[in-house]
Amino acid sequence: MASESPVERNGSPAPLSRSPSPSGNDILTLRALVSTKEAGIIIGKGGKNVA
Repeated sequence: MASESPVERNGSPAPLSRSPSPSGNDILTLRALVSTKEAGIIIGKGGKNVA
């Protein structure tokens, strides 16, 4: 049975994306606010290790 819109496993229609699909050349930049303790874990000693 063909369908015009995607359907999730539970049978309800999947939500449609409002933005275009990214191409292979797109860059994603994330920024997050973290506490000093958490930043130390993410950055690592000397700023060289990124978890």
